[in-house]
Amino acid sequence: MKVVILAGGLPSNISEEAGKIPKPMVKIGDRPVLWHIMKSYSGYGFNDFIICTGYKAELIKEYFLDYYIYSSDITVDLQKNDVLIHNKVSEPWKVTVVDTGLNAATGERIGKIKNYIEDEAFIVCYGDCITDLNITDFLSAYYQSPHLVLMAVARPSGRNAVLNLDSEDEGCFLAGCAGGASVRHILPMEREERRGTLYTCRICGLLGGHSGGEIHKERGNANSLAGRLLEAVSKVTKIGICEMDGGLADNAIPREVVLRFIVSEKEDELEEAVRAFEKTLRTELSTKDPGVRIEMAKETDAAAYCLDSASCEKVKKLLLIMPNGIQAMSADMHGLVQTSLNNGIMKLGEKELNVITSVRSSVASEKEALITRITAITELLGGCVEVTGDYPGWTYQKESPFRDLCIKVYEEMYGKSPKIQAIHAGVECGILLEKRPDLDCISLGPDMKDIHTTEEKLSVSSAKRVFEYVCRILAEK
Repeated sequence: MKVVILAGGLPSNISEEAGKIPKPMVKIGDRPVLWHIMKSYSGYGFNDFIICTGYKAELIKEYFLDYYIYSSDITVDLQKNDVLIHNKVSEPWKVTVVDTGLNAATGERIGKIKNYIEDEAFIVCYGDCITDLNITDFLSAYYQSPHLVLMAVARPSGRNAVLNLDSEDEGCFLAGCAGGASVRHILPMEREERRGTLYTCRICGLLGGHSGGEIHKERGNANSLAGRLLEAVSKVTKIGICEMDGGLADNAIPREVVLRFIVSEKEDELEEAVRAFEKTLRTELSTKDPGVRIEMAKETDAAAYCLDSASCEKVKKLLLIMPNGIQAMSADMHGLVQTSLNNGIMKLGEKELNVITSVRSSVASEKEALITRITAITELLGGCVEVTGDYPGWTYQKESPFRDLCIKVYEEMYGKSPKIQAIHAGVECGILLEKRPDLDCISLGPDMKDIHTTEEKLSVSSAKRVFEYVCRILAEK
């Protein structure tokens, strides 16, 4: 039986050397991969080979043309141009080298060697793959099978494992996450010029945090609280909003927001309303955000180009109606937020209000339903939305060989087990798994605090330990 070896593909990433020579000619020890493959089959009694070449076919032909001489001791008579071969050492191989083209597909290469195969059964293998497959057992299975073709396949060790460096707690291994999307709400505005007292109110002192990892703490969202402040002052007097600016990122719970508006009457009542609302916030958030406060300043006899009454009303309604925070908890994993949203950025421009919301859910249908809901709210107020950055979730897998390996190595190094959990935040593994469902993923990292905020901190000692751990995992793989 002949053995057909596919050795014509373009160079890949097997090594830097492979960019200069065919992949099957990359050496393992002092012999090319191709020789090791042929030696393996020869051990089972197969010595008749057909090599389908393409990329730099001449190098493979030269190798076998010179093989007999290079494998033996020789005496060369330069005057007579004679070569005497000593210790004739060679393999009992018959090698047919066929140039099957540079860009030919697998089936096309097989078709081009049909005259060398005739009607007998034959084996086909790749020229860059060394296997420990028992060929005798394989052929026995083939002859007992009613099928025309029998294939031996294997998942390459390590190639489907992903060690993602994205976690905030050393010793906590992430094995699942939520999917999400960013929703931009665009609300058209009309402005008019007004005179009066210009107030600047800043809701600040909130702790904020990551909208995935800390949304369960139900801390105050400055942008959403701005809607309640506008409602409080609007009950006292007519206002003209000039400026609104809150939040730095859609995935961070906004810690402060600045509102500027003009009033022309009842200033004392307005200031009392602001202080009353501040007192309400301090009561509501006494445990979650104990430092919350409202800073207020005013400028008398000011002129500003502010929103008209209808636009002010739309802004207020949008912020009051728009949901924020936890929408559903997981029924399968205790304490895990299933669906949430965070009104992370708010910016009032010349002609429109922009609010950017981060939507998350570990259930794809709930994520889509929530996006549909907040889209309807914005459209009812005459606005529109843009959905960007939609990314899939990462479903927890009960069986994970790579996770088991990571746990074993961690226990060996530290004498304790890591914590395995799924999180409500987004992790890159979800995107990778959407493209490669066969991947086996784990995500970990060093101790970090207050991520995605101006107070973000990284533990250097923890980073060192994680680096050492990752090196150990790589050595295992």
